[in-house]
Amino acid sequence: MILDYMTRVDAYASVLPHFAQAMAFAKTLVDAPVGRYEEDDYFVLVQEFETKMPADKDYELHRKYADVHVVLEGQESLGYDDIAVMTPKEDFNETKDMQMLDGVGQYVTINPGMFCVVLPHDGHKPGCCVEAPGKLRKFVVKIPV
Repeated sequence: MILDYMTRVDAYASVLPHFAQAMAFAKTLVDAPVGRYEEDDYFVLVQEFETKMPADKDYELHRKYADVHVVLEGQESLGYDDIAVMTPKEDFNETKDMQMLDGVGQYVTINPGMFCVVLPHDGHKPGCCVEAPGKLRKFVVKIPV
């Protein structure tokens, strides 16, 4: 898991193939309506929703894509842990590239101007509130690994 500020996004260009291009594309979608935007080998999900209490959310993992969570408005608490210490709640869904997990984890707060990269070994619980539920606008950049 990587947590940093958008001002340093260029420092991570070598971490994932297409990272620099995907983040540049995502930056053009700051004011775009909610939806899915595809570009070459990656895509961006522009999302707006009400955050939830951590107990009301599940951990998830993806095998085909790394997620880059970028908060545009509001705050997000994101739980994470290594999938090796988590318990599957269901079989892996190849079509959705997703599996839900149980775990304890730790939490980071993502504020506007920050991003968080979660890789296939990172179980993560996005969309949690920091103190109380509130509006969140973000994009999730999905980069193949």
